[in-house]
Amino acid sequence: MKKMEWILVLSAFLGGCTWLAPPASGPFLPGEIIPGWEKEIEEAISSEDLPLGAGGGRVAAWGSGEAWIWAEIVTMGDATTAQALFQDAVASFARYERDSVGDEGVRLVHVPTGLVLHFFRVGPSVALVGALAKGQAVPDPGMVRQAALILARRLPDQEPPLGPSPPPQPPSPVPQAPLEIEVELRAPDGSATGRLTLRAYGTFLGEQRGICRYRLRFHLGKIVLGRVPPDGPFRGPLDLFLGAVLELPCGRITFVTPELVYLRPGQEKVFEEPGPLLAELVCSVPCWRPDLPLNINAILRDNDLDDFLDLVRGFVSVLPEDDPHAAEMGEVVEEITRAHGLQRQEPADPIGTAGDIRGTTLGQGSASGYLPLEEWQEGVKLEFSGVLAIPDSCARPAANVIQCRVREGATGTLTLQAKRTPAGPVHIRADTIPPGWPPFPTTSGFGSVTTQYVFTLPSGTAGRQLILKFRAWTVGVIGDLELQVILDVLPAEGG
Repeated sequence: MKKMEWILVLSAFLGGCTWLAPPASGPFLPGEIIPGWEKEIEEAISSEDLPLGAGGGRVAAWGSGEAWIWAEIVTMGDATTAQALFQDAVASFARYERDSVGDEGVRLVHVPTGLVLHFFRVGPSVALVGALAKGQAVPDPGMVRQAALILARRLPDQEPPLGPSPPPQPPSPVPQAPLEIEVELRAPDGSATGRLTLRAYGTFLGEQRGICRYRLRFHLGKIVLGRVPPDGPFRGPLDLFLGAVLELPCGRITFVTPELVYLRPGQEKVFEEPGPLLAELVCSVPCWRPDLPLNINAILRDNDLDDFLDLVRGFVSVLPEDDPHAAEMGEVVEEITRAHGLQRQEPADPIGTAGDIRGTTLGQGSASGYLPLEEWQEGVKLEFSGVLAIPDSCARPAANVIQCRVREGATGTLTLQAKRTPAGPVHIRADTIPPGWPPFPTTSGFGSVTTQYVFTLPSGTAGRQLILKFRAWTVGVIGDLELQVILDVLPAEGG
């Protein structure tokens, strides 16, 4: 009973009886949170159970035998509100440990049962990921942490738009051809020791006031080992991990990875796309930039931090590959490694931090390149049209030109519409308007925008040709689309 009370108190803090929420319109969270843990529940949180200012939320549970890993996620209106909610909740906890999941996080341990819970924030989202079990079937804390890290990577870190929001759009697909960046590894004496291939992916998130946001993801594509020293006796393959720093105009990414793969000297590993995620960053840059410079400095090392794990893995590596018991033992070793082995870090000096971990440096190198922002916006279509209602004759000498013979004193209503496919921010502005005419404010929308411009031909304009120009633009389309209105002004009737 104490176990359930401990969990429900935290659930109530973030929105009360969320397990009674109505069915969700569709799945959002993964069907298998970690190997062997299948999703049994996923529901949207009803509006009455959400904290004040929240835009939505979900709950889910994944089961394995008589144990569950569960999650509750709430997305607030902005990151500042979410941070306040997170800090208020943490202030109410009697005992906790600071944690590195998300932008900020803590971990709680229920000592009598051994159950753990991770409470963290990612941008405007606040989440709980915890364990629940019958009897002694308590999930390993490292597995719960792994689930929390996986969910943290899926949470939105982009603040939702103010006011009514458009229907949710499916996530942009990962580009079929990522940018590949090769890093040549060398020993201190300059000799080649191997090569790393990183894959860079970009997803366009949106635009505001000429600033474009992209989610950049960097994955490991390939490791090639050359003539490097082998691991010690009985230790099996080399236990490879990376330390790296990625420098971009919009931010600096540093990381030291857990063990990534196990190879012997002279071997190589090509990872199925996209490959292990190394780092990600939401990058805000001016929309006119076609690309983004990137500099990488990386070090590849063999990890000897845990002699016990090294020796056990060496034993498993010599067992027959098709033996089911060997496979099961290998899985146990991997679980222990994930829970108790080298953990991911994000230090200020990743090269130095990686070098301080007990083991051997296999090579270090640097590389530079450009991220193709324009390519990550491919497939965007923009349409721009206009209709002029005025009591005179008009023609269309070109697809983007409306030409009319109008009289002084006539009033016209110009209706402009711009449409973007797929849906995204789209804008209309006036480029040229005759002096003294009513102003035309820039108008914006999501997916499409429609606006009107009403004018009256002033006296003294007879015999003149007046030209109005309007432009539509959106991120993902190079240049603007222009619409011209040409008015050949005639004298007023009876004039």
